[in-house]
Amino acid sequence: MHLRQLEAFVAVCDKESFSKAAQSIYLSQPTVSAHIRALEEELGVDLIVRSTKSTYPTGAGKVFYRYAREILTTKERALLEMGRYRTEVSGTLTVAASTVPSQYILPRVLCRMRRAYPDLDYRTLQMDSREVALGVAANDAEVGLTGARIEDVGCQFEPFTTDRMVLVLPVNMAVAAPIDAAMLRRIPFILRESGSGTRQEAARYLESLGLSAAKLSVVAEMQSTESIKQAVMAGLGASILSKIAVQTEVEEGRLAIIDDGSPMLDRAFYIVTAKNRPLSPAALKLVEYLREFASPMQDA
Repeated sequence: MHLRQLEAFVAVCDKESFSKAAQSIYLSQPTVSAHIRALEEELGVDLIVRSTKSTYPTGAGKVFYRYAREILTTKERALLEMGRYRTEVSGTLTVAASTVPSQYILPRVLCRMRRAYPDLDYRTLQMDSREVALGVAANDAEVGLTGARIEDVGCQFEPFTTDRMVLVLPVNMAVAAPIDAAMLRRIPFILRESGSGTRQEAARYLESLGLSAAKLSVVAEMQSTESIKQAVMAGLGASILSKIAVQTEVEEGRLAIIDDGSPMLDRAFYIVTAKNRPLSPAALKLVEYLREFASPMQDA
């Protein structure tokens, strides 16, 4: 039994596909199939159900998966622990981030890190906050950045900077301040997709006013902050977005905002790491830079 065979088996279980598993661990599909067959022959049981419609572990495979995952995690921890004795920060660091951190925070941090560690490359994945946490837990990314805590995903969340949500409006939309439930019900509204930290924080604020999405005049639901900004500037409607994300457009007079001062509109951004999994030297440096440059980023 070899580690590469275990990696192939775990990848097939996780991806539910031989071809996707092969891509994820950079092997050919025939090689992955051969690794699985070798395991099954050694163990004397079928581990994977293969059909034209689906691929999934057998009952024995589900049991073996837990042991295989534990063995691979132990191997990974050992390598990372040994990596702590190396002083160089190099290689490729994979970071997953939700929309606002990915577009408006992470580029600034990586630019500063790049000057200090020119041998370090980055792979960034943009997804919603829940997907970020699940990706970190599954080791698809070593570090994540989210705009919300996600419970029961096997990750720890460390707040590293704060943000404020604001009501964003077309500059020609006449709306009386302060924000109240009656005003929000009158205006056309654009929402972020379910699962995003922005959507969760906006929902929390609306609930404090006795509102839900069902009580708004929702004209669109979009999957990115940039799309919503463009829609608001075009006059489609209003939205609740991160102040960091709209700062430039507000300063240029292309968007208007209303901030009623409610503490419900404050939120944190979080560094997400997997519980009980040591970080590589590169990931440790990223976490250090995020902590160090939080205040300057807010003032920028």
